[in-house]
Amino acid sequence: MDKAYVIIPARGGSKGVPMKNVQLVGNTSLIARSVLAAKEAFLDSPCVVATDCPTIKEEALAYGARIINLPERLTTDNSPSEGSLVYAIEHFWPSDCSVVAFVQCTSPFVTAEDIRGTAALVQSGEYDSALAVAPFHGFIWGAGGKGITHNEDVMRVQRHRYPAKYLETGSVYAFRRKLFLETQNRFCGRTGLHISESPRLEIDEPADLVQAQLMERLYRGN
Repeated sequence: MDKAYVIIPARGGSKGVPMKNVQLVGNTSLIARSVLAAKEAFLDSPCVVATDCPTIKEEALAYGARIINLPERLTTDNSPSEGSLVYAIEHFWPSDCSVVAFVQCTSPFVTAEDIRGTAALVQSGEYDSALAVAPFHGFIWGAGGKGITHNEDVMRVQRHRYPAKYLETGSVYAFRRKLFLETQNRFCGRTGLHISESPRLEIDEPADLVQAQLMERLYRGN
């Protein structure tokens, strides 16, 4: 089976939550939580944190990550994650690893199981890329009162009669290193879905951090 390693992009700038990636959920920072999950997922593969921030660098190093120093051009508010991933892959590539797991530390409840499970879909050879998803049973409406995931002109039926729907958790993606570098798209080739059982939450605003603290107490049983 192809080996995988983890890359965690973590820039210092954040408008919604200042220094978001070193904020604590429970007693552990967001970046540390992701590094710990990554190291548990692949005990014999490196975990790389790509950052422009000395504070994040120091925190990640303390938990055993390797560091790639990102240039300023890749850390603006408009910089896509793909740019940081390409840069990190080009500057650090374990020769025995052909699969990359991309973990976002803004998802505080990412687990080693989700990282392994997402990467395993690519490692199996059945898929070229994969992502962690959660079952979704809601109905999405577009502008003008038009249904996107449903037909508003038809009488609504029981939920279980609708086709299965899934939301990205935003926590884990995986892909073949070579194909990703060619396409610079995390959804390259055949894409598989890893159904996550972890709580789905992304930290974008201060209220999300408060929610994460409450969820942590429930999730961890404290």
